[in-house]
Amino acid sequence: MAVRDEGAAHATRQPVDLVVSDMPLLASVQALSRAYLSSLRTVAEGLGVYAGQEQVLFVLARNGELPPGELARATGVDASSITRSVQRLEASGFLRRRRSTADRRSAVICLTPEGEHVVGVLKQRCAALEKHINARLDAAAAIQCLTALRQALADGE
Repeated sequence: MAVRDEGAAHATRQPVDLVVSDMPLLASVQALSRAYLSSLRTVAEGLGVYAGQEQVLFVLARNGELPPGELARATGVDASSITRSVQRLEASGFLRRRRSTADRRSAVICLTPEGEHVVGVLKQRCAALEKHINARLDAAAAIQCLTALRQALADGE
């Protein structure tokens, strides 16, 4: 009786992607999200903004100036991570820290004109990505997809 070399057989087997086979909808959403983030991060890195930092810029663009603690909550990261991101973005000239007018003992973080420019470029990239996705769907399918995703998100909350 021949003895199989389990190590060799295991090394040549292709891994089964259980996520795709067991959860095709989630796997598709995840794959689309990865592709979108990868494309956005490529543009962001070309501008000197690195993984995760684009969210800091987007939050400040949407909300205006914020104290560091509120910025951390809005981006979903801990205070030490937001401090590092703010320091890097400030060193790059995209953010600035200044004393709060409401409470001179505290600081607020705000975008600089260069930071506003970067946000504009990143938003243009986001719009182009969404346009690319929508071009592959007819209007009814796009609305149906968006409605279903929003409903799924609302049900998960």
